[in-house]
Amino acid sequence: MINFKKFSVNGHFNFVDASEICATLPTKYTNYGRKYGQLAQADNIFEWLFLTAMALENDYDEFFMGIRFRKSVGFERTDNLRLRLAPWDIGEPNLKNGNCVVLKIGRNGPAWYIDDCMKRKPIVCRLTNGENLFQIRII
Repeated sequence: MINFKKFSVNGHFNFVDASEICATLPTKYTNYGRKYGQLAQADNIFEWLFLTAMALENDYDEFFMGIRFRKSVGFERTDNLRLRLAPWDIGEPNLKNGNCVVLKIGRNGPAWYIDDCMKRKPIVCRLTNGENLFQIRII
């Protein structure tokens, strides 16, 4: 059973702003009980398909995932959990393009790309029952 909800947020934001918006999203959806917000993650193929469907339904061709690269630790999720799925496109991850993971819907279907964290993109947030283990740090 999947114990989270995902919601789209209107607008385009950089990675840090998007992370902060997702973290405060539960205050706007109090009828779901105590929840915690973060940028979308996909832990399995069902969640991956759901994210892809949400992107198509909202006419998003790309959005930030809750994953970034830091030289000191490598790829990390914003909730500090282990990466379980990494559907990179051909030639990715290309760290010359940036440090943040973006889901893009291309001609060959959805895939992960690396992009500049300061670019503004649509975001998809995830609400979970469990408290986030890690908060985004600006480094």
